Amino acid sequence: MIFAWLYGFWQGMLLILTGLSTAGMVTFFLSRYLLREAIEHHYQTFLSALNRNLEQEGAFYLLVLRMAHVPFSIVNLASGASRLHAGTFYWTTWLGLLPGTAVFAYIGFRLPSLDQLVADGPRTLIDTPLLLALGLSALFPVIFRAFTRRLGLLRDTPGDSDTNHTPRHHTPV
Repeated sequence: MIFAWLYGFWQGMLLILTGLSTAGMVTFFLSRYLLREAIEHHYQTFLSALNRNLEQEGAFYLLVLRMAHVPFSIVNLASGASRLHAGTFYWTTWLGLLPGTAVFAYIGFRLPSLDQLVADGPRTLIDTPLLLALGLSALFPVIFRAFTRRLGLLRDTPGDSDTNHTPRHHTPV
């Protein structure tokens, strides 16, 4: 938000995406070449699931993880330790972060300047497009997860509260 506030929407968004993607790549390569054994030990379950889903779904699976706001640091580390190609990791990271980054850049772009805050007070923060963007930033991950689950692209995990469990054996009443 700060970059968009300082430099404008498009420049801010480009700076944010470049920074996040570069940081993701650094983590990816550190994981792949320096931390692989430790990551395989600590994230064994997640890494196994990631490799399995990458084989089944390809790059689309990683794209869904990015858009669904699965913790970035874990995805970066596990992806580096996986069999994923670095180029695929980069473009899915960049594209997957695009919607959320656009919302946060818009929020930063809509924030008033310090001069406006001093002159007009806190009421300058009450801006309908800004409030709608803040609401969208909170709802986007929820809407995207629901959408991908409905399409069967993102599966529920055993700990999810909204998982519908159907018994394997049905006893007639």
